[in-house]
Amino acid sequence: MTPKVTAIVIAQPDRFRESIQVLLSSISQIDEVLSVGSITEALNLAVKPTPSIVILDHQVASIDLHSTLKLLRDTWQGASRIILVEDKDEFQQAMGLHTDLVLLKGFNASKFIDSVEKLLENR
Repeated sequence: MTPKVTAIVIAQPDRFRESIQVLLSSISQIDEVLSVGSITEALNLAVKPTPSIVILDHQVASIDLHSTLKLLRDTWQGASRIILVEDKDEFQQAMGLHTDLVLLKGFNASKFIDSVEKLLENR
């Protein structure tokens, strides 16, 4: 039996987060999509086994991005991490950190789905 594939979206509750959830739900390899509005809420989830994908909207990083990513990495070792950013400065900052994918908001939906599928295939 293959392990359950879970994705967690950490973003403010709005249309953007809902759109990410819909895109993730369209990926056949993903069994469950959870969403929360803060890092604290995410860490309080009792997700077992470790989620396969964690998607973080840069805007909800409660502390600096580097510390937030370290906290997520330490909590969910082995999860692929995708950071969604607003501008080129945030993009450059996120690219310098240990993350699997950085996407500038306004990305193409097909590119997002293809990128997530590729991360899941490489697990």
